[in-house]
Amino acid sequence: SAGVTNHLVALSQQANLTAEQRDSMLLDIANIQFSILKRLRRPAQLTQNIEAMLVTLRELAFHPNLTLRRDLRDELLAFGERLSSTLFAEVIRQRGVTAECFDVRDVMATSSDFGQAIPDTTLIKQNTLTKLIPRMEKELLWAMVKLALVTLL
Repeated sequence: SAGVTNHLVALSQQANLTAEQRDSMLLDIANIQFSILKRLRRPAQLTQNIEAMLVTLRELAFHPNLTLRRDLRDELLAFGERLSSTLFAEVIRQRGVTAECFDVRDVMATSSDFGQAIPDTTLIKQNTLTKLIPRMEKELLWAMVKLALVTLL
C-alpha cells in the first residue's frame, strides 16, 4: 500500500486543502486498494469491507473539524493500517491458511488524551483474555502472529 500513509498525513494536517485536492488523494488511496484487490481476484466480502472503509475515510477527510481534533486525525491516520491489515489477512487466506483480520482496537484501551494516550494495561489484559485469546484458540489467528514474529526476527 505504498503512498497511502503520505496521503493520510497530508489529509490530516492541511486544513487549506481544496475539495479537489482531498478527492484526488482519496482517489489515489482507493486506486491503490483496488489494484491490490484486483491481484487478489476481488473477493466479494473483502471488496465490500474495503469499500466501506473508504466511505468512512472520505467522511473523515471532509470532516470540518479534522485538523482541529486529535481524535479525528488519529482515526484518519489509522486507516493505512486498517486497510493493509484487512488485505494482508486475505493474502494469508489465499495461501491456504485460515486467517482473519483482528482489529487491535477491540483490545487496546487507553486514556482519552489523543496523541499522548496512556495504555490501560489492566483493561488491555482483560480485553485480551476475553476477546483475543478465545479467538486464537479457535482460529489460526495465532499462525498470523507467529508469521509476523518470525518475519520481524
